[in-house]
Amino acid sequence: MSPVLFAICMDVLLLRLRACGYGCKLLNEFFGCLLYADDIVLRAHNVSSMRAMLQVCDIFAIEYDGKFNTVKSVAMRIGPRFNVTCAPLMLDGMFLKYVETVKYIGAVVNAAKSFQCYMEHIRMIFYRVLTPYMLKLVVPWSKF
Repeated sequence: MSPVLFAICMDVLLLRLRACGYGCKLLNEFFGCLLYADDIVLRAHNVSSMRAMLQVCDIFAIEYDGKFNTVKSVAMRIGPRFNVTCAPLMLDGMFLKYVETVKYIGAVVNAAKSFQCYMEHIRMIFYRVLTPYMLKLVVPWSKF
């Protein structure tokens, strides 16, 4: 599928998810679905809202003859009851696995009582790439 056609389809999905009334909102703006390339993150305040959003995704996939990768799709809980077992979530007829850690666009998010996002590994990669160039600038005579 071409990137333009994919973006148009994803816009339809975003509009449907916003219209269903579920998902996280901030200052009355919908933040229940985050997209980057072909990665989708759904965010909801509770499991029943997430279940409703996943049903919107299922209907969308049927109508647009698409398929979500249920092997890579996972669920995570953040909040005071993050470690309490809850009802399973389904996408495309498959149960989603609950995980403790998710890596999304380089950031690592952990299941916890409050939102925790770690990017230490990105900083380490940055310094690892930058250090040889800095050494050439600081010590230009190192060839001797």
